[in-house]
Amino acid sequence: MNNVDDGTEKKEIRIKLIRAESLGSFRRDYKQNGVGSSISDNGSNDWTDSQLMMMLNPEDVVKAGWKATGKNYTIDNEGYVIDNKNQKIYRGIGSYFNRTSGFKPAQASTTNFTEETIDFNENGLTTESKKLIDKAVYHLGGIPSNELSTVTASMYYSKERSNLVYNNRPTTWTGYIGLMYPSDYGFATSKSECLTK
Repeated sequence: MNNVDDGTEKKEIRIKLIRAESLGSFRRDYKQNGVGSSISDNGSNDWTDSQLMMMLNPEDVVKAGWKATGKNYTIDNEGYVIDNKNQKIYRGIGSYFNRTSGFKPAQASTTNFTEETIDFNENGLTTESKKLIDKAVYHLGGIPSNELSTVTASMYYSKERSNLVYNNRPTTWTGYIGLMYPSDYGFATSKSECLTK
């Protein structure tokens, strides 16, 4: 990948690492309507306060993301993330990154909070793996649903870097671990296929 920004506007050539083995079945987010940035009972599409993002990345990155996007969230003495309405969002920040036990993204609501214990002691990031990973700016732009049937893999790349986001969500996020882009599938094919499929 060319011109990858590390969050300080320093750009360099990077190799994108994508884990070959699945970690299991996880929801990106499962917050109830009105909890954090969620405006539905199926969670938020805002990666900057996604429960999955919190599980995958260390606390300093998570907190920096909140500060950068103006979210007034805190972490209490039991490790719960508390939103600006004093509602619990998640517990166990960085469990995958730190190779510890933590909690699978589970439903948060205005009246209760549910969590599912998960253990990353065997399949979390190792010290050697962390040496291969550095912060990068992730682009959060999207594609209008009416264009999905006509967009090619190469067009996805441009759209991901656009300012088109749902409900004024952030357009970028800086961290260690994100999800695959749709364009990553295109980069894994031949150049001619990338331009036409």
